[in-house]
Amino acid sequence: MKGCCLAVTVMAIAGLISAEVRNADRASADHLSPLDLSDKKTNSYRSFLSQKLGLTPFDCGRVIDDSSLGPEGIVSVYSRVQNGHRVFYVTSVEARANIWQRSNSMRDTAQAKAVCIRRADAEIPRIVAQHISEVWLRMLRDQRPLEPSRIEFELAGYLRFSIQQLHGPHLEGELWLPPQGPKTRALMKISENLWKYCKSSPANRAPMAKTIDSKARQLLGQLK
Repeated sequence: MKGCCLAVTVMAIAGLISAEVRNADRASADHLSPLDLSDKKTNSYRSFLSQKLGLTPFDCGRVIDDSSLGPEGIVSVYSRVQNGHRVFYVTSVEARANIWQRSNSMRDTAQAKAVCIRRADAEIPRIVAQHISEVWLRMLRDQRPLEPSRIEFELAGYLRFSIQQLHGPHLEGELWLPPQGPKTRALMKISENLWKYCKSSPANRAPMAKTIDSKARQLLGQLK
């Protein structure tokens, strides 16, 4: 009986240690990672997506969804000078079919070019765009490589994040899914809300902008 109780106790402790290790691994993976640029075909695909779907600047941030099943898409936050004033926008551009599949893994670029797109534009308050820009900058500057074990066993796709800089090249990193911690989960949620913001009616955008700004400010608090 004592041996049985001891075995149960050891198993329980092992389970707790295992859970703590998994939680520690997830916490350590709560960041963006550098892009893997070793595959020429993938690099060509990324470049094509940026040309076809990246139709605007992205000085306040951009997220690229390289969907493996559904259509690819890009949402960008940026500024433009109009009548002497700087105005901020969010633009989503989405392919109407999966470009990677339609082009036979980029072997047929003519088919890739033939894929139609849909675009949605929406003005966004300056302060919201500025908070998004700060989130993107801090997350991208803090990017670090992932542990090889996580890449091999746990991942299910990724999003790419980037931002233009006034001086120097643009910053770019990727978020492997599912996100593993509060910072990357918050970043993904902000990205999802930006997509929804573009596609919503003008009457619904003001409360959505407040929600996006609230989540951005909360995330900035975690990134200090």
